[in-house]
Amino acid sequence: MLGPDVSAFAGHLEIAPYIGIVRFHSALKVSGSIIAGAGSGIEAGHGIEAGWGIKAGFSIRSRWISCALRIFAGTVNWRQPTLEETHIYGEIRSGIVAIGMVIAEATSEPRQGLL
Repeated sequence: MLGPDVSAFAGHLEIAPYIGIVRFHSALKVSGSIIAGAGSGIEAGHGIEAGWGIKAGFSIRSRWISCALRIFAGTVNWRQPTLEETHIYGEIRSGIVAIGMVIAEATSEPRQGLL
């Protein structure tokens, strides 16, 4: 089942908590923030872009990731996240990784954000 087109969404996108990884077939682009609640993560095939920031309870995965402000991955708050739940897979084109570990797809070498 396919949901609404969010390749150019005007506003904020909030993903409900505790639903696991939410996958978007192509690009995910919003003018505001993207927030995936605790226990939820984000995966987009072609890119993730937010006008403000990106926050996910679990991991973030895409070819590239871009936002104006900060990126948070692994913000689950009822337990310590696993290492994999803090991973951000993809090229960071803009934005500051505040929480999480960037994993470059080509090299698989981690680059740690501020914790």
